[in-house]
Formats: sequence, C-alpha cells, structure tokens
Amino acid sequence: MVLDHMPINKINKVNHEFTIATNSNPATAYIWIETYDESRLKLVASTFGISEAVKRSEAKIGLEQHFLFKALKKGKTEISIDLAGPDLKTIKKKKYLTLI
Repeated sequence: MVLDHMPINKINKVNHEFTIATNSNPATAYIWIETYDESRLKLVASTFGISEAVKRSEAKIGLEQHFLFKALKKGKTEISIDLAGPDLKTIKKKKYLTLI
C-alpha cells in the first residue's frame, strides 16, 4: 500500500467549504473512500468531473473525484481518502491535515 504525503488545508472559519480532488475513473471499479471526523467536518458532496490537467490542455483524458467538505468546528483534524479495488481492499491512502 502507498501512503501519499500529508498536505495541509488551512480553513479560516467555521462553515467554510473546501474541495479535495483525486484522480479517478469510476469505470475501472476502483473507488476512493473518505474517512473523517464527522464532529468537525461534513461531506457536502462527492462528484466526478473533468480533471484540471484536461482543462489546462495538459492531458487528453482524465477524471477527478471531488470531495466537498464543510468545516463544522474549530480545531485540527485529519481526512483520509483511500483508493480501494473491486474487493474493497485499500491500495493507496491519501491523508490531509485540516486546520480550522
């Protein structure tokens, strides 16, 4: 299993919304699964869209899964977004430290 570095999201205030994007292709049966502290964050939406690389003409194909979170309470928390295969075993973990 691969663990990506931990980027830091600095959120200025409660009720602020922010997005984390991951490369994705739902047709492959590999999915991203999010885990977070529900007392500090709310998952507002999880959607798929064209990747930023495609929008900038740096790639011809590519999708991203966008996780839109809302900050609920001040403090420090961690978001884990794990890539799972068809058997739902974790292949890759991405962790994000969020400061509200």
